[in-house]
Formats: sequence, C-alpha cells, structure tokens
Amino acid sequence: MKLFALVAAAAALASTPAAARCFDVTGRVLVERSSVDNHGFQKTSYQPATEASPGDHLVFQLDYINARPTPANMIVLTNPIPPQLVYAGSGTPGEIVSVDGGQSFGKLAELTVTEDNGVTRQAMPSDVTHVRWVIHREMPSGTGGQLSFRAVMRDMAAAPEREIQMAMR
Repeated sequence: MKLFALVAAAAALASTPAAARCFDVTGRVLVERSSVDNHGFQKTSYQPATEASPGDHLVFQLDYINARPTPANMIVLTNPIPPQLVYAGSGTPGEIVSVDGGQSFGKLAELTVTEDNGVTRQAMPSDVTHVRWVIHREMPSGTGGQLSFRAVMRDMAAAPEREIQMAMR
C-alpha cells in the first residue's frame, strides 16, 4: 500500500501558510525493518517509508523550528492519526491524545470511549485519532526540536470509519 496519506498526515502541520504559522514544521515517515546479520544477531533499521503493509511498524518524525523573529514561550503541535494506523505511543514527554476526532485531549490512560451500544470503556491505542504535544519552554528564533510517535499499519478491513482531519491547532 502506498503511503501517500501517511506522508500527508506527517506533513499536515507543515502545510499551513507561512503567514499563519509561527513555527516551520517538517515531517517524515520511517518504516522499521528487522533483519539478522551475518553473526545471527537481530538488527533493526529505519528506512524512508514508501510502502507499508498491515503489521508494519512506522515512526513519524516532526521537526519544528521557531520561525518568528522573537522568542516563543510555548508550542502546541497536533498530528492526526490516519485511520489506517494504530497509535503505538511516543517517547516524547508531555504527549496527550484524542479519541474523539481532536475535540478533547488527555493522557490515554485517563480517557474513555462510549461504544455504539452505550457501554463506556477504557480508551485503547486503536481509538486514538490525534496526538498532541504542548511544550512550555523558551525557544529563541531559529531554534526548535524533534517530536516523534509510533504507529502500526492496520488491516484496512478492520479500520474504523473516520474522516482524516489535517489541520494545525
């Protein structure tokens, strides 16, 4: 399966018109590949994702730079999780997620989902629709950082029906 939607999701933040943004954000998608070296040891490598199959592990990297001429004290970055992916976490502190299409955010362990039959249950990674980071620190002009999250390509026959929202909040 081609990753056009995946790359578009990672680049969604970067597509905001320059006049409307304070940060330049670029994104890339890497696919995790495992192999065994000549000595029998398992080796993991990350390659630019051009294709992915159900079960493939992907890493979305977002680089951000303060494009303002003055320091910034906070940045909020929101990235949608396309429906063909299952969110698999982030190693970046301060991450919060949404399970309701980006309407509200919190820590995954604190969120619930109401099923069609009215039963409420604990939210799971497969329910995540957006990931957000709120970073409170001074960032002089021209400085920035990198955020990432992981996802697993799902079998599209099992994917939830939801519209992909690509917007910067």
